[in-house]
Amino acid sequence: MIKRAAATIMVALGVAAGTLAIAQPASAAPANYYCNYGPSQDNCYFYYSHMAGAQGGILPAVADLTTYTFSSSQTAPGAGAVLGANSMSGINGDSVNCVHIWSAVNYTGNQLFLNKYGVGVYTSYDFGVVSNANRSQSWGC
Repeated sequence: MIKRAAATIMVALGVAAGTLAIAQPASAAPANYYCNYGPSQDNCYFYYSHMAGAQGGILPAVADLTTYTFSSSQTAPGAGAVLGANSMSGINGDSVNCVHIWSAVNYTGNQLFLNKYGVGVYTSYDFGVVSNANRSQSWGC
């Protein structure tokens, strides 16, 4: 009886012939390799503080930044890493819109505000409360 119950559980879990099938997450999309600056352009993330390491530009509002990676074709530290929760500094390259960087998915949690490119504080050498905790981004001043 115990062997039969174990076999039933193994089938229910998707175990066949002694192997366990584990679902793999969907692959993340690479961010723009180079950050763009000007009207309607990217918010640029850097892997390290002080705009160092791999960089990745994200243009749309994104509810979960773990769906993007730093381009793996870069040679800088952080290349290929997940962008969400792995960025320490950045520049808002958009000269039209301000950007909000959030510490949680779906535009919630702590927030870092960067002004329009070329206006006031549009760079952050250290993301502070969202450093390595940047999970979403939205646009608007």
